Amino acid sequence: MFDTMDAVAWTSLLLGLFALAACISEFRRPGHWYKMLQEISDSPAHQLNVGLLELLLGALVYIVNPWNPQDG
Repeated sequence: MFDTMDAVAWTSLLLGLFALAACISEFRRPGHWYKMLQEISDSPAHQLNVGLLELLLGALVYIVNPWNPQDG
């Protein structure tokens, strides 16, 4: 599909940059992530939205880089 693009490498890079930004944000405002996770665990609507987002992102990664049995 994308011969010259390594989707896994780009996904890993972007995830790493997000994790770095999240760590810097947590150091600047301690307890912010804990509060966010507490709000998600307290609300079924937030849990549904987070689950749908996770499913969507997983499907997008699979579409860009499908499983190939010959990769083995």
